[in-house]
Amino acid sequence: MYPKLVELEQRGVEVLCIGGDIGFQAKEFEHVTDEGIHFLASGIHAGESGNKALVFSHDLEGHNLYWDFVKLEEL
Repeated sequence: MYPKLVELEQRGVEVLCIGGDIGFQAKEFEHVTDEGIHFLASGIHAGESGNKALVFSHDLEGHNLYWDFVKLEEL
């Protein structure tokens, strides 16, 4: 599967791999491979402060996708 993702990235398609809940320890995870593929995920621990959500915004006119990790209290 990964070689197909690399192929898409090399053709100019922005590739994002978004994971679900990654557990109690990591509140945010972002990694960009050497090929330019983005891996994103967040973790939530119920009742603990500092939990974050991955929030996306899309600039339709500029054809850009942005994301940020935002504390749940700020949503």
